[in-house]
Amino acid sequence: MVSSEGWVVLNRFGAYMAPFSGSVYGEIIEIPSFLSSDEMSRIAPFVSSESVSSDIYPNWVLWENEDYNSAFEKTKILWDSWSLLTDKIKPHGIRERLQVSPADMREYPIHTDHGSKALTILVPIAPGVSEPTSFHGCGGVQPVKSIPW
Repeated sequence: MVSSEGWVVLNRFGAYMAPFSGSVYGEIIEIPSFLSSDEMSRIAPFVSSESVSSDIYPNWVLWENEDYNSAFEKTKILWDSWSLLTDKIKPHGIRERLQVSPADMREYPIHTDHGSKALTILVPIAPGVSEPTSFHGCGGVQPVKSIPW
Protein backbone atom coordinates (compact mmCIF):
# COMPACT_ATOMS: atom_id res chain seq x y z
CA MET A 1 0.00 0.00 0.00
CA VAL A 2 1.39 3.39 -0.96
CA SER A 3 2.07 5.60 2.06
CA SER A 4 1.03 9.25 2.20
CA GLU A 5 4.71 10.16 1.64
CA GLY A 6 4.71 7.85 -1.38
CA TRP A 7 1.73 9.70 -2.83
CA VAL A 8 3.71 12.93 -2.53
CA VAL A 9 6.28 11.32 -4.86
CA LEU A 10 3.63 9.92 -7.23
CA ASN A 11 1.68 13.17 -7.36
CA ARG A 12 4.74 14.89 -8.84
CA PHE A 13 4.19 12.61 -11.86
CA GLY A 14 0.44 13.30 -12.04
CA ALA A 15 -0.22 9.71 -10.93
CA TYR A 16 -3.65 8.52 -9.88
CA MET A 17 -5.25 5.31 -8.67
CA ALA A 18 -7.17 3.31 -11.28
CA PRO A 19 -10.89 3.46 -10.40
CA PHE A 20 -11.07 -0.29 -9.70
CA SER A 21 -7.96 -0.49 -7.50
CA GLY A 22 -8.37 -2.17 -4.16
CA SER A 23 -8.35 -5.51 -2.41
CA VAL A 24 -9.80 -7.43 -5.38
CA TYR A 25 -7.60 -6.13 -8.23
CA GLY A 26 -4.62 -4.83 -6.31
CA GLU A 27 -3.15 -1.37 -6.20
CA ILE A 28 -3.11 -0.11 -9.78
CA ILE A 29 -1.58 3.30 -10.27
CA GLU A 30 -1.66 5.11 -13.60
CA ILE A 31 1.15 7.55 -14.44
CA PRO A 32 0.49 9.58 -17.59
CA SER A 33 3.49 10.43 -19.78
CA PHE A 34 5.91 8.17 -17.93
CA LEU A 35 8.73 8.81 -20.42
CA SER A 36 10.01 12.23 -21.42
CA SER A 37 10.50 13.14 -25.09
CA ASP A 38 14.25 12.57 -24.74
CA GLU A 39 13.66 9.15 -23.17
CA MET A 40 11.24 8.21 -25.94
CA SER A 41 13.91 9.16 -28.49
CA ARG A 42 16.35 6.74 -26.79
CA ILE A 43 14.12 3.78 -27.60
CA ALA A 44 12.58 5.06 -30.84
CA PRO A 45 15.14 3.29 -33.06
CA PHE A 46 13.90 -0.06 -31.72
CA VAL A 47 10.22 0.60 -32.49
CA SER A 48 9.03 -0.60 -35.89
CA SER A 49 5.87 0.29 -37.75
CA GLU A 50 5.76 -3.27 -39.09
CA SER A 51 3.57 -5.79 -37.30
CA VAL A 52 5.29 -8.73 -35.65
CA SER A 53 4.51 -12.33 -36.56
CA SER A 54 1.97 -14.05 -34.35
CA ASP A 55 4.48 -16.94 -34.09
CA ILE A 56 6.18 -15.12 -31.19
CA TYR A 57 4.27 -15.45 -27.97
CA PRO A 58 3.57 -13.71 -25.69
CA ASN A 59 6.04 -10.98 -26.63
CA TRP A 60 9.49 -10.22 -27.94
CA VAL A 61 12.09 -8.13 -26.12
CA LEU A 62 13.48 -5.35 -28.33
CA TRP A 63 15.56 -3.51 -25.73
CA GLU A 64 16.48 -4.00 -22.09
CA ASN A 65 18.27 -2.01 -19.41
CA GLU A 66 19.35 -3.19 -15.95
CA ASP A 67 21.73 -0.31 -15.16
CA TYR A 68 20.45 2.22 -12.63
CA ASN A 69 22.58 5.04 -14.12
CA SER A 70 21.01 4.48 -17.55
CA ALA A 71 17.47 4.09 -16.22
CA PHE A 72 14.63 6.43 -17.10
CA GLU A 73 14.20 9.31 -14.66
CA LYS A 74 10.88 8.19 -13.17
CA THR A 75 12.22 4.64 -12.80
CA LYS A 76 15.09 6.02 -10.70
CA ILE A 77 12.72 8.08 -8.55
CA LEU A 78 10.46 5.07 -7.96
CA TRP A 79 13.50 2.94 -7.11
CA ASP A 80 14.88 5.54 -4.71
CA SER A 81 11.44 5.95 -3.07
CA TRP A 82 10.72 2.20 -2.82
CA SER A 83 10.05 2.10 0.94
CA LEU A 84 7.45 4.88 0.59
CA LEU A 85 5.61 3.11 -2.21
CA THR A 86 5.29 -0.44 -0.90
CA ASP A 87 6.00 -2.70 2.02
CA LYS A 88 7.37 -5.38 -0.34
CA ILE A 89 11.04 -6.28 -0.23
CA LYS A 90 13.08 -4.14 -2.61
CA PRO A 91 14.14 -6.18 -5.65
CA HIS A 92 17.81 -6.85 -6.37
CA GLY A 93 17.82 -4.45 -9.29
CA ILE A 94 15.81 -2.68 -11.94
CA ARG A 95 14.90 -4.13 -15.33
CA GLU A 96 13.43 -1.88 -17.98
CA ARG A 97 12.27 -3.65 -21.13
CA LEU A 98 10.82 -2.60 -24.44
CA GLN A 99 8.60 -5.42 -25.66
CA VAL A 100 6.36 -5.92 -28.64
CA SER A 101 3.30 -8.14 -28.71
CA PRO A 102 2.31 -9.73 -32.01
CA ALA A 103 -0.70 -8.71 -34.03
CA ASP A 104 -3.63 -11.07 -33.43
CA MET A 105 -1.89 -12.56 -30.40
CA ARG A 106 -3.82 -15.35 -28.72
CA GLU A 107 -5.14 -14.45 -25.30
CA TYR A 108 -2.57 -14.62 -22.55
CA PRO A 109 -3.67 -16.96 -19.75
CA ILE A 110 -4.87 -15.53 -16.44
CA HIS A 111 -1.90 -15.36 -14.09
CA THR A 112 -0.65 -13.65 -10.99
CA ASP A 113 2.55 -11.65 -10.88
CA HIS A 114 3.03 -12.47 -7.18
CA GLY A 115 6.55 -13.70 -6.60
CA SER A 116 7.84 -12.80 -10.03
CA LYS A 117 7.56 -9.02 -10.17
CA ALA A 118 7.74 -6.35 -7.55
CA LEU A 119 6.47 -3.56 -9.78
CA THR A 120 5.28 -3.49 -13.37
CA ILE A 121 5.05 -0.28 -15.37
CA LEU A 122 3.32 -0.51 -18.73
CA VAL A 123 4.06 2.34 -21.12
CA PRO A 124 2.30 2.31 -24.50
CA ILE A 125 4.92 3.38 -27.05
CA ALA A 126 3.21 2.94 -30.42
CA PRO A 127 0.11 0.89 -29.79
CA GLY A 128 -1.90 1.63 -32.94
CA VAL A 129 -4.86 -0.62 -32.33
CA SER A 130 -4.18 -2.69 -29.27
CA GLU A 131 -5.76 -4.90 -26.68
CA PRO A 132 -6.02 -3.26 -23.27
CA THR A 133 -4.24 -4.58 -20.20
CA SER A 134 -6.75 -6.76 -18.36
CA PHE A 135 -7.05 -7.38 -14.63
CA HIS A 136 -8.97 -10.47 -13.49
CA GLY A 137 -8.93 -9.92 -9.74
CA CYS A 138 -8.39 -12.43 -6.97
CA GLY A 139 -9.08 -15.98 -8.09
CA GLY A 140 -10.08 -14.94 -11.61
CA VAL A 141 -13.79 -15.00 -10.76
CA GLN A 142 -14.34 -11.24 -10.70
CA PRO A 143 -15.53 -9.19 -13.68
CA VAL A 144 -12.55 -8.39 -15.90
CA LYS A 145 -11.41 -4.77 -15.67
CA SER A 146 -9.08 -3.17 -18.17
CA ILE A 147 -6.98 -0.11 -18.87
CA PRO A 148 -7.12 0.77 -22.58
CA TRP A 149 -4.05 2.04 -24.42
